[in-house]
Amino acid sequence: MVAAQQIVAREPRERVSQEGLLVQRATTARPRELRRYMTSSTPQRISSLYTLPMKILPLLITGVVLVLTAVWAVIDPTRLAPGLVIPLAIDTAAFVWFLWLSYQLKFVEVDNDHLYVTGWSNHVAIPLSNVATVDYHLGIKFMPRLVVVRLKSPSALGSTIYFMPTVGAAIRATLDSPSVVEDLRRLSQQTSKPTGAI
Repeated sequence: MVAAQQIVAREPRERVSQEGLLVQRATTARPRELRRYMTSSTPQRISSLYTLPMKILPLLITGVVLVLTAVWAVIDPTRLAPGLVIPLAIDTAAFVWFLWLSYQLKFVEVDNDHLYVTGWSNHVAIPLSNVATVDYHLGIKFMPRLVVVRLKSPSALGSTIYFMPTVGAAIRATLDSPSVVEDLRRLSQQTSKPTGAI
């Protein structure tokens, strides 16, 4: 009789301790693990913190070089050595590339239903069901510094969204682990399923 009472008294304590252990595991789990097993309506940033510097610094550096070279050519054209033609052409090409990149790079967040995309001045919410394809720029997985999202129908920011993934996502892609591209593909496929689909 006494042993039965001890077992009954111990069961609530064991239940409480097990529940506390589950709560502790949930609070100490990594964000990626939480995202994998829990649905969330809170937008999560998937673009790199380096997006803003990459939109400004390369364009600024190559632009300054071009301006200084142009000023130098106006002041004293004879001092421009023939050997500078090729470096100047390379710098011009780099400036054009970074100008395009600065315009195209976006700040991106995602939740279960939408991509939240921000440019220099515009901010749009794009349904994940409107995502047609997600891939790395030029399809190069081992240089995953630019992700391309193509839409089924154009948004206010166009039909193609470019963004730099976070450093962690780039490392996971290089190591052939699930990356932001696979996550976005999965989310878009889920939201594209008709209601009631399994």
